[in-house]
Amino acid sequence: MDVWAISLAKVSSMININSIVKTARVVCFEIWGIYEHCKLICILIA
Repeated sequence: MDVWAISLAKVSSMININSIVKTARVVCFEIWGIYEHCKLICILIA
């Protein structure tokens, strides 16, 4: 029973870390996209 609980906790924490990493990647990608867009606009305006 304890072994099951420990392995379940490990799996759920791994899934949690995975979703956090995926979310962070999406956020970073969006921020990078906005940054690139602003850079392009600045180049066009200048």
